[in-house]
Amino acid sequence: MNKDQLAGNLKIALGRLHENLAKVSGDQSRRRHALQLQEAGEVQRTIGNAREIIKDSIRHAAKRHMSA
Repeated sequence: MNKDQLAGNLKIALGRLHENLAKVSGDQSRRRHALQLQEAGEVQRTIGNAREIIKDSIRHAAKRHMSA
C-alpha cells in the first residue's frame, strides 16, 4: 500500500464519518462536503492503485529481462 492509497482510504473514511454526522444533524452543506471528500478519496486511492500496477509491471519486466 502506497501513500496515495492510504490517504485515499483515510479521506473516504472521514467523508463517511462526516456524512453520518451530517445526516444526524440535517446539515446538507456538511453532507455535500462529506460526499466531495469521499470522491476525492476515491480518486486518490485509484491513483495509488495505478501507481502500484505500474510499479509491479516494471518490477515484473525487469525480472523477465534479467532472466532472458
